[in-house]
Amino acid sequence: FSLSENTAWRELNAALGTIALCLSTLQQNIVGAFAFKHEIQALGSTSKIGLKQREGTATTFYNLFYEDSFSFFGKRNFHNSLQLLIGCVQEILENLQDTDRSLVVPYAMKDDTVGGARLHIDDPEWTRALKYLVTNIKHLLTIRGLGAV
Repeated sequence: FSLSENTAWRELNAALGTIALCLSTLQQNIVGAFAFKHEIQALGSTSKIGLKQREGTATTFYNLFYEDSFSFFGKRNFHNSLQLLIGCVQEILENLQDTDRSLVVPYAMKDDTVGGARLHIDDPEWTRALKYLVTNIKHLLTIRGLGAV
């Protein structure tokens, strides 16, 4: 699809908001104190993800949704939000693997790739990486008893 197709972007933005909600749910249901290195604000199709700075400075938030409006850094900031998002999924996975070393997700994640597909908006297959990321999150929710198979 083309980046200018509003309907497709509304659906993608809603999916990203659902991912943010799922990650927040997972975070709240992990036994013990667990906090992401980043801050997730699950706000539906206008969710945000924040890059926490050092103590005493404000968190820098990035939109976890894409707007078709003009912005000098819109595409780059959206890509940054995707990178922070995949980092949160990796944090959850590592935390759960601390108690169960046999835990694996269906699609391997490394840097900005999921299942070999790059989660970068300029990559023509980036939505495939997003689909794989959603599958991994669903797998983690199911393992925690929070989702249906």
